[in-house]
Amino acid sequence: MRILSTLLFTVLLAISSCWAVESQLKHFITAKGDQLYEGDQQFRFMSFNIPNLHLVEDNFSFADPNPWRWPNEFEIADALESIRQMGGQVTRMYVLSVRREGSDQGEHVFVEGPGQFNEEAFRTLDKVLQIANEKGVRVILPLVDNWHWWGGRAEYAGFRGKEPDDFWTDEQVIADFEETIRFTLNRVNTLTGVAYKDDPAIFAWETGNELDSPPAWTRRISAFIKSIDSKHLLIDGYALHGVRQESLDDPNIDVITTHHYPNTDKDYVKAIVVAHEKIAGRKPYFVGEFGFAPTKELRRVMNTIVERGISGGLHWSLRFHNRDGGFYWHSEPSGGDHYKAYHWPGFSSGERYQERELLQLTRNKAFEIRGLPVPEFSKPDAPKLLPTSDVSKITWQGSAGASSYNIHRAVSGEGPWKVVGQGISDAAVQYRPLFNDRTAKVGEAYFYRVVARNEAGSSPPCDAIGPVSVLRQTLIDEYQDLNQLSNPQGELKQLSTDARKTQEDAHRLTLSPGSSIEYHCEGPIDRWQLMLYHSGESIDLEVACSAEGKQFSPCKVRRRTRAVEGGDYGYLKPLLLSGKFDGARPRFLRFSRSAGSGQPEEDLSSIQLSRVEIQYSEGRKSLAGPSKKVRHGAQLNPSILMFHKPHHFEGMKYVRRAAELGCKHVNLVVTLFCDINEQREVISFGTVNRKREYSRLTQESLAAFRFSLQGVFAEAAALDMDVSVLAHLNAGGEIYDWRNRFEFDPLTEYEGFSYQDAVIGSIADALEKTVKPGMQIDLALAGEMGQSVFAHPASYRKMMQHLRSDTRLQDLKVGVSFNFNNAANKQELTSKQREEAQLLVNDCDFVGMSNYRWFDLPIQPSDFARAVKTFLAEMSDNGAKVPLTTPLHFSEVGIGGGTEGGLASTSAEAARTPWHGSDEPQKNPWASEAMSRFRVEFHQALLEFLAHPTATNPITEAFLWSEGSWDPMDITDKGFADQQIIELIQQHNNALTND
Repeated sequence: MRILSTLLFTVLLAISSCWAVESQLKHFITAKGDQLYEGDQQFRFMSFNIPNLHLVEDNFSFADPNPWRWPNEFEIADALESIRQMGGQVTRMYVLSVRREGSDQGEHVFVEGPGQFNEEAFRTLDKVLQIANEKGVRVILPLVDNWHWWGGRAEYAGFRGKEPDDFWTDEQVIADFEETIRFTLNRVNTLTGVAYKDDPAIFAWETGNELDSPPAWTRRISAFIKSIDSKHLLIDGYALHGVRQESLDDPNIDVITTHHYPNTDKDYVKAIVVAHEKIAGRKPYFVGEFGFAPTKELRRVMNTIVERGISGGLHWSLRFHNRDGGFYWHSEPSGGDHYKAYHWPGFSSGERYQERELLQLTRNKAFEIRGLPVPEFSKPDAPKLLPTSDVSKITWQGSAGASSYNIHRAVSGEGPWKVVGQGISDAAVQYRPLFNDRTAKVGEAYFYRVVARNEAGSSPPCDAIGPVSVLRQTLIDEYQDLNQLSNPQGELKQLSTDARKTQEDAHRLTLSPGSSIEYHCEGPIDRWQLMLYHSGESIDLEVACSAEGKQFSPCKVRRRTRAVEGGDYGYLKPLLLSGKFDGARPRFLRFSRSAGSGQPEEDLSSIQLSRVEIQYSEGRKSLAGPSKKVRHGAQLNPSILMFHKPHHFEGMKYVRRAAELGCKHVNLVVTLFCDINEQREVISFGTVNRKREYSRLTQESLAAFRFSLQGVFAEAAALDMDVSVLAHLNAGGEIYDWRNRFEFDPLTEYEGFSYQDAVIGSIADALEKTVKPGMQIDLALAGEMGQSVFAHPASYRKMMQHLRSDTRLQDLKVGVSFNFNNAANKQELTSKQREEAQLLVNDCDFVGMSNYRWFDLPIQPSDFARAVKTFLAEMSDNGAKVPLTTPLHFSEVGIGGGTEGGLASTSAEAARTPWHGSDEPQKNPWASEAMSRFRVEFHQALLEFLAHPTATNPITEAFLWSEGSWDPMDITDKGFADQQIIELIQQHNNALTND
């Protein structure tokens, strides 16, 4: 026996010696006065809680009802590396879980019963502490929960047949909890050989999470903990109700903490200041949890922590990469169903709660609170591509700090490699494969590799996998948008809220009774499956197929489901519908609800479509049925600026330049000028000559204006171009301002002329005289004139109806275009204006937007989708929700390379204000190699988005703002051309024309 003990001691000593070399932590954290210290250096932090660091509660799978599992080494390392990259130094886990009656945790508990502990659980905690030492990140461990989520005080009491509150007073129950403490603190880590009580990776023990503990219980437990471990600090887990005097007086309590949420504090900062003042320098204090608030409020909290000398703060909360690909997800119902757990370094999927902005701000504050400059980001490590036998199910283990990924493909493992997916986010979908290679050819076999990217650059490529044989092609619809649908009928509603009930799926689609959706594949369909969630005992969804898209017949459907209990979150029932075709195979698939389903209107979300997969044998998918052809994606074409500025008098020349570059579609931006008063009310309409002199409109000048329009329109028609028209006003008098602020009714005459007659009437007249049969023509009644449109929506609707009554313009499509984030000029709208604005938008054939949204580096295709989401939310906020089936136009898009004060000196500056630029060749922001390369990358990302738009509504047209530094095609011949971008645009447009 002595020989075995000696051998064990030798092994543990060897392990400990090996670990000690790897650990970056040389000191325990200590307290002196109201400050923390690491050795002789003050220790402060800004970071995040990671509740799942030692136990995952969010491992969702459509087929598996149990969301719990132990994190593995990759996941723990990813979580702590994320904290390290943001400069956090400290993180806080959730509690030691306790077996709970009726819970779905199963064996995923640390405490199985009184004095009974789960070795697998504690081995996971061993791994957490080992990696924490390696990463130099310290952890806080609360020992018991006040709440029921993971089991806590109620369960300890329940083991002995007691009531929950007996946990605080019953001698046996207290002894049981003390045994858990004794076991935990004395445990020797199986990986490092170091007892927990001797491990500097533990920042502090915490008596528990948000405990409503009596002071007597706290005194007893704190003394008990200190009797075992005097090296570590002890935090009082009484955190929701301010600071107790008893905690300040208790010599065994070293650190005070408070938690702040909307249901406990209306003003976080006020509550924090009150707590800090009560402590009055007696003990260190940190904010242990805060969240579920707008970024501007969280900024106030962090500023308060930094400026008042508070020791630190921990946001709630962060989730890390999933070893099966993507991230773990956690909605926060307590946060009004608005917030989710954050993902480092922030993604467009978190746009709703400003994820990227908050994480960057937290990183800045994490270094500021330490008195350090914020370092540059480092390039990400290579990701790990997971094995697959299906090119539609490519996924990888993400790299901490990576903001996007490029997917490479080759026919040989040695290359050459081709990029087949660019700027792909691993936070775009939840618990699904990350990439579907839609360009793979049936019958071929490919190798794949992945490169991670962030603003610092690209990682080395990961190890390649393959060959992967392409047996069939797959159409996959995650319902992030409606672009995959063919012939949608009836009311469709996209859902993103209540995601916890659907295993965190943030993109679902519901069909109202009598509605339907169709999918069309160019090749014959082999098999299909549809994942959905529902709340009833049965569903009324019907599945039908067709060979030609006209006559549909019911499909044979296999249904698979599993039992599910609502649990703590009220989970909906998952149902998998599937089918296959062995004989004659269709090309069309329809999902529909019968008109007589009897579902009450408020219960339309009782059936929620989650994901469809349709496998077909050959060809590429088409997005429309035989009744009409819908082009997949949008071309990028130039604008012809007509009179926008005094030098824009050569519209016919600009049209010819566009034709020489191979463009088949132009956006004619027609500008008339106006005079405005100090209230931005239109006084008169007029024109501006080449000397920038304004003259009020007369019948003669109006006739000249119309004649000029007719010449440009005729030139486009002669060159067989399709034409879009964007109507503008510019200020030409003594007062200059942005047209979005102009106040006027388009039907009212100002000094003898109305906007309808002077602008829209002139455009209609030019179209009537020049349009050729087969030309596509559309007209935006106003571009970025939200003050006028939202103040007088009924007038714009009357203009629209008047145009449609013109029999000479039967093919004209009419809409309105707005600024992407200030659609209504922030005016206070009446309920009547909002109602009329909704009617106007409902009548639009399309809705346009100027897309100049700022973005972070590196630019990604998803940044343009973020702008669309911003715009649609802005429209909805003003009462004018754009119907999901209404196409969107990018009436303006581009980047000028400027700042508010001049030219951007870096790509990061240019990315913040894309709307600023230069029209003077001697002031070219793209002159340097770095800025020129960034300009190319911007347009590559834009074209990738337009080729595969991931927006809610279909994007059907996009137009560069063809002026100065915004225009790489250099339509106005000002010296800003970029031949590489021109070729990229030509290739993109040709590919869509031939699609």
